[in-house]
Amino acid sequence: MSIAASKPAQNGLKFSYGLKESSQPIVGDENSEPVDGMDDALLGYHMPTSGFKFRQQVSSLTQATSLAYSKFQDFEVFFPLLKEHLLGIPSSELVPLETSRKSLQKCGVRIPLSDPIDPVQWKFVFIPPKEVDIVGSWSLKNAISSTSRKKQHATIDLLVQMPLGVFQEKDYMSNRYFHKRAHYLAHISKSLLHSSFSDKFEFSYSYLEGDCFKPIINIRPQKDSDSTSKWTARLILSYPQSVFPLAKLAPSKANLKSTSHPSPDYNQSILMDSSELNLQHHSFFTQLSTKSPAFNQTCQLMKVWAERKVFYRQSKSNPDDHRLVGFSRFGWFVNFLVAHVLLGNREVGQKAKIGGTILQTDPAALWKHVIDWLSKWNSESIVCMKVMEDSHPFPHEEFNSFGSALIDPSGMINLTTGIPVGTLKLLCTAAQRTASLLKSGNDVFGAVFSRPSYSFASSFDYHFVVRISSEDIERLCHEEERKTLLNALQILSRNLQLALGNRVTGFALLRQLPETSLKFYKNRSKSLPPAPSEFTVLQVGLVLDSAHAFNLVTYGPSPDSSPVELEKFCKFWGDRSDLRRFQDGSIKQCVNWEVHNPLERMQIIKQIIRWLLIRKLNFKDDQSVVWDLIGHFDDFIQENSTQITKIYEKNPIEIGFTNVMKVFNEFTKELKALKENGLIPLSITSVQPESEYLRYSSVFVPGPRRLKNYPHQPTTTKYLPSLLCQLKFESSGKWPRAA
Repeated sequence: MSIAASKPAQNGLKFSYGLKESSQPIVGDENSEPVDGMDDALLGYHMPTSGFKFRQQVSSLTQATSLAYSKFQDFEVFFPLLKEHLLGIPSSELVPLETSRKSLQKCGVRIPLSDPIDPVQWKFVFIPPKEVDIVGSWSLKNAISSTSRKKQHATIDLLVQMPLGVFQEKDYMSNRYFHKRAHYLAHISKSLLHSSFSDKFEFSYSYLEGDCFKPIINIRPQKDSDSTSKWTARLILSYPQSVFPLAKLAPSKANLKSTSHPSPDYNQSILMDSSELNLQHHSFFTQLSTKSPAFNQTCQLMKVWAERKVFYRQSKSNPDDHRLVGFSRFGWFVNFLVAHVLLGNREVGQKAKIGGTILQTDPAALWKHVIDWLSKWNSESIVCMKVMEDSHPFPHEEFNSFGSALIDPSGMINLTTGIPVGTLKLLCTAAQRTASLLKSGNDVFGAVFSRPSYSFASSFDYHFVVRISSEDIERLCHEEERKTLLNALQILSRNLQLALGNRVTGFALLRQLPETSLKFYKNRSKSLPPAPSEFTVLQVGLVLDSAHAFNLVTYGPSPDSSPVELEKFCKFWGDRSDLRRFQDGSIKQCVNWEVHNPLERMQIIKQIIRWLLIRKLNFKDDQSVVWDLIGHFDDFIQENSTQITKIYEKNPIEIGFTNVMKVFNEFTKELKALKENGLIPLSITSVQPESEYLRYSSVFVPGPRRLKNYPHQPTTTKYLPSLLCQLKFESSGKWPRAA
């Protein structure tokens, strides 16, 4: 099922690698009429904050956060030299993979991916790249300068196109493509290390999206060089799309030998390296930015907004960069979001949606519509963008294996692949809050674009840390052929989503993206990347849904529900799940969480997470492995346990709010009986609690005090809060004369 972004609008727009000339101009003249999709409700959406002041503020913000391209002239000088060097690297002979590895290691070059454990018959040959192109936000001119850096820093993506002769038709199977890709990158590393560039530039490996099967080379000026700017050029490899049959890379195909199940993530990873597809996307955005002047600035606004919420680059100068899992290419994802709002869905018979002249020319208006679309997006649905002409999209059903899908204009790529569903929900929740602010009619610019807290933990309600070892990765991925950290994190995020359900509105995983040397050290017998530490530190942040977060029961399906849902619930929870009948007569599978007092109830989330990590996923029950601060400071604000019996008649933690509410209800009855006893002239119709102690919202649970020894109690415990309430009397025209 496709979700429409809004009502269909103009006719006549066609696509081919992007945008063709349309039969009607996208940007109308000053006398043009609003298109059909721009009804009153849509126009009214951006009226409250679309005044001159808001537009000025937005314009100032984009200017302040845009990269000053004139400061990166040294890269403009460097790029043609680098391109000439890469295209001129000598070819190698066709040799077995083992021979290639030994040759590279003999030259002091490390291969960024370990070779297959079992011997292989296929061979490798290096042929110089076909072409090197600048792609991404640098070329589109919609890059932003991160607010986490004191000085502007540019990340520039260079697409290095591997030629057809490097690959064979069957290389898409069982990681063969990725191993050849790694050897090809190592040959480029060898050339760079022995070039004249090595004296002026630093080289390192890192991994695209944190995937160890997709290494890239980072090039940056040395710190003591004469470079006047800070930038990192990333060499990203691509292959000619014609080498692999597209049908074999559909999400439903199984291309890993260890399993007969579909391998959608693996297939998408290969497809996303296609030269033709990457250039199609780049051409699509380039032409869209030409036809719609607001496109680039809107993309910048979206990046700034997201960076200042939680989806930001956290580190400043630390080489071990931190990124949210799934959002390493957030700028690329944002470009498609903005394009989708402009161009609409691929529903059969649906016209292209062009949101009128105002959306094409006003970045503030277009940005608000992107926020509005995000706020209404069901992140667990399948959404299809308008398909480019001459593309060959996969059938809609191919994407059913994904938990979430936003399908690109080629119809082949799921843009949400690798992004945890919980993190997508977090993005939508942030958009909902922003949309509410925008509709308030107030001056909300400061609230919408407030500067972020650079502490990941402070951005969430709950935060905990997990240290993941290589043994943990092997255990989590025991059913997977690719036992990698990225796969382990995907398994962990799926389990988090199942365990927490509607208790959270979203969650995010923050991990390190370390860089490693290109050089091979002889004391390492394998070409494995040197681990920066024994553990990978993963931070997890949760945003709670207060309506469900502290429920004592996790409800599952009833016995007459779908057998698949029932089996899934019971398999996940195991012996924690049992069948129960509830007061309304319903019978459901459920999980009961035991608590002994209200404070423990506030820690149900902690109880669930510890059960998931320690009992189900078998992490060590050690504070150095699974660590959090949930409830850790309760002891500092609670009364001394040795003084409880001297201060209270009953322990407040044990009786909770039950006792005070019982007293309040009795007090209410006595007040209402005053009229009956003739003590007051008007009857009391209602007694409304005002005190936080009577509304279950106080930090401390109130308890019955011992007044006998009150003078001898410690001074710090003598405070007696007043429990205020409001009385409402009956109305009477005779009052007070008839009293």
